[in-house]
Amino acid sequence: FSLIKSSKLDYLIQKCTEIGVKSFVPVISQKSVAKNLNIKRTEKIIKESCEQSNQLILPVIHEVEKLEKKLKSFDKNSIIFFADINSSNNKIEAVHENNKNHEFYLLVGPEGDFSLKERDLLNSMSNCIPISLGQNILRSETAAVVGLTLLNSQIN
Repeated sequence: FSLIKSSKLDYLIQKCTEIGVKSFVPVISQKSVAKNLNIKRTEKIIKESCEQSNQLILPVIHEVEKLEKKLKSFDKNSIIFFADINSSNNKIEAVHENNKNHEFYLLVGPEGDFSLKERDLLNSMSNCIPISLGQNILRSETAAVVGLTLLNSQIN
């Protein structure tokens, strides 16, 4: 996820943890308002959310990096779905039996979405798949919950 304002970020962390996310990969994109992450606060929210949802394993929080750098660090076999308001693809078709052993990631942009340069970069990568989360423009924190729910419905 792209870093967003802290109050909205708290909601994103809480709900995505409750849904069952395995890790959080915070990135700084060109339109990110926030530039850092309060790790202690995030860990506290994760712990409380895991307790509330009866999860034994806490999600991992990765180090904050710029989007371009982070994208280069992903395993080439990973599949990265990214929420794209310009996409008409509303099916997460890459998740099927042959891909169940791959790592899946959901990338949600900041307020104002990804820049054109970032979308071009994402679209140029063979393991990045643009997906639509519907006709409405969603807040970043809502998009994360909706996208993760769609992804989970295909994996589980």
